[in-house]
Amino acid sequence: MSRRAVVTAVVAVAFGIGVWLHVSGFNGPSYAPWQWLRRGGIVSIALWFFLAAAPALIAQSGAVRPRSLAVAMAAVSAVALQLASLARAGQPPLERLAMQVRDPVNISYFTAAQQVADLQQRRPELALAPHFDRLIGFFPMHARTKPLLPVLIYVTLLRTFGAAAPIAAGVFVAVMTAASIVAMFFAAREVSGAAAAVIASSLLALMPGVALFFPHFDVFYPIFTCGLIVTWLRALRGSAVSAGLFGLIVFAMTLMSYSLLVLGVFCGALAIFEMLRSRLPARVLTACGIAIGVVIACSIVLKLSTGYAAGATFLAALTQQNEILPRLHRPYPLTIPFDLLDFALGAAWAPAVAALLFVARRERSAATAVAIAGLLTPCVVALTGLLQAETARVWIFLMPFLALPAAMEMVRWRPAERLLVVSSMVFVTIALYANMHLMWARPTDGSFRRIPIASRR
Repeated sequence: MSRRAVVTAVVAVAFGIGVWLHVSGFNGPSYAPWQWLRRGGIVSIALWFFLAAAPALIAQSGAVRPRSLAVAMAAVSAVALQLASLARAGQPPLERLAMQVRDPVNISYFTAAQQVADLQQRRPELALAPHFDRLIGFFPMHARTKPLLPVLIYVTLLRTFGAAAPIAAGVFVAVMTAASIVAMFFAAREVSGAAAAVIASSLLALMPGVALFFPHFDVFYPIFTCGLIVTWLRALRGSAVSAGLFGLIVFAMTLMSYSLLVLGVFCGALAIFEMLRSRLPARVLTACGIAIGVVIACSIVLKLSTGYAAGATFLAALTQQNEILPRLHRPYPLTIPFDLLDFALGAAWAPAVAALLFVARRERSAATAVAIAGLLTPCVVALTGLLQAETARVWIFLMPFLALPAAMEMVRWRPAERLLVVSSMVFVTIALYANMHLMWARPTDGSFRRIPIASRR
């Protein structure tokens, strides 16, 4: 058993034990802690979670030869762990899912969709997209600071499935989570080969944040990160098609969540590394030009076809964010270490350790440059205070940057050593689930704030 594997597993287990013991600080900073709890039936919880994780664990044991099957098994585990977190919460799973989705404080997009449906019932001619920037201030919590797509998804689900929309939302998030695990494979394969890619997909699938924050949209945001990794790498190598696809992904990000735009740190760092390596700045500038052109063209097409004002919506969301922030206690620069620690918590700590061990090898390669650019991203985000607190959830889209270098380290280990580490991650997930309130489910009476008709003018 290699020392690196043992150290990685021991660190994860040590932090997991600290969670079991409710060690102060392990549940986050005093200004934004995750609340402690003690769930009963721990044997049953552990059994459910290990059964859910079993496909990914088997995929890492070396017993599965077809890589496509191993990746599929990792995707199954990711969704199964989400379902396990729902099933062992002490109430009927579908009832809990509906309660979580309907809670305007927990997941606010459903409530926003109800507000839109109510407004359109009174004014059937009112289209959502052209007036979105003027409606955003009436939405609750998270929906007030997001662009069009999250609310539009819930509006579509509500119109299509009616009362079953919360269940449909859960299915949608689960399917997108599975797609994110597959995307992790393709991103890692682009960087370091298929063997490491299988490991990376399993690591992402077993990260507690992906399982325990279901059904938040955050759990499938890694699909955007993985898409950027593949297309930007190819664009920097001279592929105009990939540069265009990169632009499409960035455009989609501007419609889904503005938080995703901090991925520009990774893209910028990688572009600098490529210019230093190849001494061909024209190629990098060409890729940037194509991508920017695609984003602008798509924005114009969307504006002309739907009336959606991307710039006005961004400014409206920024205004809402500035109104909300003073109510939150975020004592910068104290947030810097705690944001990074909470991020490691959401990843089960082990991938963070393995990623650092890989970087410590100081290998000169293109894969190492990608790993460093990825690891720089959460550090820069923490230092700048762009996305503070609850980073175990809010930074899930950055977790591929841990899974990738961790996999490049672990691919050198024996299957038994990898199995030890991924098993320690499941132990951490169980510890977090049994000892922290990460997801709330508060019953609501179904009421919501009606949007005044005059707001559309």
